[in-house]
Amino acid sequence: MATFRTCDWMNNSKRAAWLLLAIFGVLGCREFADQSRKPDTTETNQGGVGGQDGSARAAAGQPSGAAVGDAIERAGAGGRSSGEADDSQTGGDGSGMASSGMPSNNATGEGGMLGEIDGSPETAGGTFGGDEPTLLPTCEIFLGVNSQATRGLGLSRTFDGGSIQLYTWDRLLSAGIVRWSDSLTPASWTDWRCFDVAPNVTRIAALNLLGGPPEVFMATADDVLLVRRDSFDGWTPWLPFSLPQSSTRIRGLAAVGATPTNPVPRVYLADGFRLFVRRKLTEETYGPYGSWWAFPPNGATLVAALARADLTHQVLILDAEYKAQTARQAPGDDFGDWEDVATFPGQPVDLTIGESDAQRVIAFGLDASGTVWTLEVNKPKAAWTHLVDSVGLSKIVAIAAGPGAQLFGIDAYGQSYQLGGAEWQINTSYE
Repeated sequence: MATFRTCDWMNNSKRAAWLLLAIFGVLGCREFADQSRKPDTTETNQGGVGGQDGSARAAAGQPSGAAVGDAIERAGAGGRSSGEADDSQTGGDGSGMASSGMPSNNATGEGGMLGEIDGSPETAGGTFGGDEPTLLPTCEIFLGVNSQATRGLGLSRTFDGGSIQLYTWDRLLSAGIVRWSDSLTPASWTDWRCFDVAPNVTRIAALNLLGGPPEVFMATADDVLLVRRDSFDGWTPWLPFSLPQSSTRIRGLAAVGATPTNPVPRVYLADGFRLFVRRKLTEETYGPYGSWWAFPPNGATLVAALARADLTHQVLILDAEYKAQTARQAPGDDFGDWEDVATFPGQPVDLTIGESDAQRVIAFGLDASGTVWTLEVNKPKAAWTHLVDSVGLSKIVAIAAGPGAQLFGIDAYGQSYQLGGAEWQINTSYE
């Protein structure tokens, strides 16, 4: 399991000082970015998840408000770093897919490849490519976060599946928070801890890299996609993760981590018109991501994806009319045709899938009332069935499937749960 360290948060006085310094342009992120685009090891090895102690932060320098704003603006221009392609490279018939590490889609006659986008968070050499970090770590001691207003839920796990981490975004703190467990029992969790500042997050996805280190994606309301990972030097800062096109809108987001049988992670993005996928080019843990590839237009607004034990990849989408479709990809083959699945019965707000111990693919959908519905994806004529309602007066606002299709949820007040039978069980802290 990746080691999570204690993180801190700036108190009001520090926050005020930061803003004052930003006005005069005293601080910036160039000193940080010039150090081979890597976080300083004295920062990341002290303090915790993205955190460092005050002396290390002072030595490294905090980004000014202007510097952060500039970085967000750069990332917002399609989320591209300086070496990335523009939209003029879109199109093609998909003939270059195999050479780029992504099998062609047998139905990509309308465009296939969306251009070679050099948007990997890191190059093969392990240094950051393109722009400076979008946001620098700002957490200070922040044990036992009292979360009160959360949005989104992401889940990563260790390579053997024995330990899991949950990530969400707290609107009052304007920061991601994290908690984890070394087992799948409800009473074995840490408290929530600060995972670091991120602006107005709307979607969260997480995966584990080969060997276990987690990688976390957060999408903002301005359609900027940020990525952060646990590296050899500790947690990186938030970095821009390119989008397929500058006009792409992030409606749905899913991440598929490495497994012993599927060692190459993938990221899926739905923009309400098309579905896109981007995967690492090699099995190297910190290797680069390749280009985004497009599926044919299918109206995807929510997406869930899974690397299965039989070595296939399975994707499930919901469109604006709540219709569900699924497609599978066998090793070394194209994605198969999209197959219709039962229409979702409510207004969907979240979607996830998992594989049971019996290797059944189980889908979970969350509607706007906080009710969870489930469906066995590959079962002929399967229908969505009611599974569980929100807890008491709390409303479940996001869900994520873990090992063995174990379902996790979080309510609007930051309480996380896991499903036991047909009831939500509260994740309690042992600390």
